[in-house]
Amino acid sequence: VHEVTLSDYYMGKYEVRQSEWEAVIGSNPSHFKGDDLPVENVSWEDCHKFIQRLNALTGLSFKLPTEAQWEYAARGGHMAGSQQLLQEDFFALPPGANKEDYAVYRPEGSARVEDTVNIGSRKPNPLGIYDTAGNAAEMVLDAFRFSLAGRLHGSAGGFVRKGGSFLSGEAEILPGRREETPFFMADGPAHARDMGFRPVISGINTPGG
Repeated sequence: VHEVTLSDYYMGKYEVRQSEWEAVIGSNPSHFKGDDLPVENVSWEDCHKFIQRLNALTGLSFKLPTEAQWEYAARGGHMAGSQQLLQEDFFALPPGANKEDYAVYRPEGSARVEDTVNIGSRKPNPLGIYDTAGNAAEMVLDAFRFSLAGRLHGSAGGFVRKGGSFLSGEAEILPGRREETPFFMADGPAHARDMGFRPVISGINTPGG
């Protein structure tokens, strides 16, 4: 398991790959097949089944990241600095670099990317985490609510997916972008060939603890 340390949680350095999924679940539902490709075509419920089994095997407490945990890490976390976290739509890129060095997506005017690529094929963000932009979009723990003036409003809907995918344009891979996906479709739990996940380990918050 590849992890990086953050201030109060551990986040997967890579998206869950198909070989890892198959080792835990025993089958591979992915549309695009390859041991080192991100697992996709799995539902929010499937992810929790994987995490439950992983916890039983390891004795640890993995879970899906919250949207705040995911976005903080995707923006570069403490390596980016508080001012940069507020000012940058993406994380700051080195001179001469562009988003295509860090993300698998569809830049305007370029040839369409037709499928996912092996995890870690692009450069990592400032925190050392790969594929938070593009490749497979990632499910998080939170239910979607509208965000107005920086605050959540209204009732909860489907779950939030972050980071965009190989099917996304540049605006859709920004860390602050949030998309709502229903938990269920007409044919059962929602899943997609461009949607995967990565787990975190974090402490349990207890009021007054």
